[in-house]
Amino acid sequence: NVDGSKDYTYYTTDAEVQAGLAMCYSVMNRWWGYQLYDILDNLSDDMYTGGGTSTDYNDKQLLNAYCFSSDNPEIKDCYQYLYTIIYNANLILHYVPLNNTTITPVMKQCMSEAYFFRGLCYMYLGAMWGTAPIVTDIMAPSECTVPNAESQNAVYEQAISDFKAAISEGGLVTKKDKNAPQCPPVAMCQMHGNMHHMDGKDGCKCKNCKKIQKQHKKMMKEMKKGNFQPQAMHKMPHHGAPAVMHSGRK
Repeated sequence: NVDGSKDYTYYTTDAEVQAGLAMCYSVMNRWWGYQLYDILDNLSDDMYTGGGTSTDYNDKQLLNAYCFSSDNPEIKDCYQYLYTIIYNANLILHYVPLNNTTITPVMKQCMSEAYFFRGLCYMYLGAMWGTAPIVTDIMAPSECTVPNAESQNAVYEQAISDFKAAISEGGLVTKKDKNAPQCPPVAMCQMHGNMHHMDGKDGCKCKNCKKIQKQHKKMMKEMKKGNFQPQAMHKMPHHGAPAVMHSGRK
């Protein structure tokens, strides 16, 4: 734990800053990939939790029934994950400019991503908790009791501010960036969890990607005809790269 002391000398190299940002990704992997959808789907009519007995997955069943309190482990974990990501983002945004006279391109990119992470967390905190506390800097232990935000709109304004800062920082990598990796984003089949490249227009030209892109185009044509069977997607080959959710774009 870091309490904001000015003699903290970490985050002075590209590797250290990247390691700090990796903590945001690590927690995000758990929260976004499991906790968030688990809660939101259980609170909707998209999912009904059950098991062998009426007490299986009891915490999730309470979400289904809207019979839960702030003590529900699912709710507590989600809240803690969000502020853990914010904490790690704040470390980067506080110490990188404080401990470095020259901000390298890698550091700039990490700061941009840290702003994005923090903004994303406040967007969901505003949507799910309304007037959640706003924390934008490192605090000493004695300062950790933070009052709720004045309004839900204030939380959303913080999210908007962070998203704008992520852009203005100038470190975000885009597909058009000549220094960005040439292999396109990987899409994840939301039904089976398989990962595969989808962008055949300006993406990777490797043999595996070309095969997947060809299958994807064929799949889209079948969908238009009404002949597409979702079960066929699990047959598409995998590609060992990080995944992003596929929105169904052509």
